[in-house]
Amino acid sequence: GNDGSDAVNAESSEIRENLVVVRHANRKSGLIVDRLLGEHQSVIKPLNRIFGRLKGVAGSTILGNGKIALILDVPSLIELIESEDAEIKRVDLRSVMREARSLTE
Repeated sequence: GNDGSDAVNAESSEIRENLVVVRHANRKSGLIVDRLLGEHQSVIKPLNRIFGRLKGVAGSTILGNGKIALILDVPSLIELIESEDAEIKRVDLRSVMREARSLTE
């Protein structure tokens, strides 16, 4: 019978995503991120020649825990998003991060 458990299970299987809204030159876009870490003051280091070809990445920084983080280039990301004839599309930053990691290993 239908005791409502299917509805509960369907709800619990939904994926919750974090959306960061960014703005540049009066244009807004949303970036889906795995998690939010909060605000941090950082020294941004320029990318070397290997990373220079990555679209959407402006530089890198060293976090308080010693891990290296890539700094996103918001204007470039907005251009990437809008480049498909104003269609809404999802830019998979995970592939950018995987490529960046593979270049450092």
